[in-house]
Amino acid sequence: MSLAILIVAGIMKGIMDTLQFHYDKSFASKFKNQQWWNPKLSWKNKYKDRGDSFIVNLFEKIDNTFFVFVTDAWHLSQSIMITAMIMAIVLYQPITPYILLDILILRVSFGIGFKLSYK
Repeated sequence: MSLAILIVAGIMKGIMDTLQFHYDKSFASKFKNQQWWNPKLSWKNKYKDRGDSFIVNLFEKIDNTFFVFVTDAWHLSQSIMITAMIMAIVLYQPITPYILLDILILRVSFGIGFKLSYK
């Protein structure tokens, strides 16, 4: 179970890095809602009166630290990645009799997810 969950975490990390470092060449650059996807624009969604997103306006009176995951694609991907990592820890069951080998296998599964989605 942890293997699959860490692949999801790796995919989310790949999406985050693609948005941050290769946005212009990414899948997201073709989407209509650039205010949500483009990190050069979407960071403004976190701040009251800086973004015109419906979600931002909905939560403008609530502390945005807790709800930052709804402000843009990068933060949503980050939230899913962190949640997946916590789930992988909680649901971990040994794969082999050797913990270091398990760590290596789980790290490789994260890397596979990353490679599937980066760029």
